[in-house]
Amino acid sequence: MATDNNLQQANALQAKFEFFMLGLTFASLSIFLQTLPVYTQFWVAAIEAVSWLLLLLSGTLGIYRVLWAPVVLTHYAEKNNHAAQAGELKRLKLQNGALVDQSTGGLLNLEEVINAYDSAAEAHGKRANSLNERIGKVHKLQLSLLILGFFSVGFSRAHTLLAI
Repeated sequence: MATDNNLQQANALQAKFEFFMLGLTFASLSIFLQTLPVYTQFWVAAIEAVSWLLLLLSGTLGIYRVLWAPVVLTHYAEKNNHAAQAGELKRLKLQNGALVDQSTGGLLNLEEVINAYDSAAEAHGKRANSLNERIGKVHKLQLSLLILGFFSVGFSRAHTLLAI
């Protein structure tokens, strides 16, 4: 379906952008460390050092997000799988079908199996939503630290250039 393809493309672009921002953060940090100017005032040097720390924290939070994103997607996939299984069993129940336990050969209680799948789907959904919310907060903090780090480096470097 075209919508699924668009969603996959959007997710791929988002992932590429996240990796780009992560690389940009650490590349910028390394360039700023390698091109350290001579500071005549302590407070300007302190601002530069704080900006390095902000960029390092932003990069670390970016790594955290990249590591946890697949976990969230896995929980959403499990939620969808369990919900689909429950849906199939509900259709089977409407048709007065039966479910046989392969190990014992006896009949299983469809209602209990459906409830188990529904409970599992709900648990995975709650966990995915909780992690996704946390990752969203981390993303906002990461971008805030990145922007603040760039502005503080820019301020300290501009002050050094204008003071000469």
